[in-house]
Amino acid sequence: LLLTWIRMPFPLLRQTAWLLTVATVVFNAASASDPLGMGMHAVIPVLFVVTVEAARHAVGRIADITADKHMEGVRLTRWLLAPVPTFLLWRRMKLWELRSYDQVIKLEQERLVYQARLRSRFGRAWRRKAP
Repeated sequence: LLLTWIRMPFPLLRQTAWLLTVATVVFNAASASDPLGMGMHAVIPVLFVVTVEAARHAVGRIADITADKHMEGVRLTRWLLAPVPTFLLWRRMKLWELRSYDQVIKLEQERLVYQARLRSRFGRAWRRKAP
């Protein structure tokens, strides 16, 4: 959590923690003889992992917001209704590091209007004909 807070990610440390957590869950579950006991022995380590990951996520979001690095996400309804154009929009958003979803939508609308103007001026082959 401290490394996340100071924005110094160390992926190997996190993967090691996940591996040790899986081992803990397996060893705890193996100590019981019946399926209910196995489940009960596995619940507490899993709950601990979920709590730590939630805290890490919250700390990461706070750290990104305070460092002005937070990127807004694309709405789920847009993903469901138009997956391919939304992926292209999301890709542009990440490549150009645009943080505001509203700004991205405004730029996309301007791009589509400009593209329509080029198409009406130069015809079907506007990509080749436009200077």
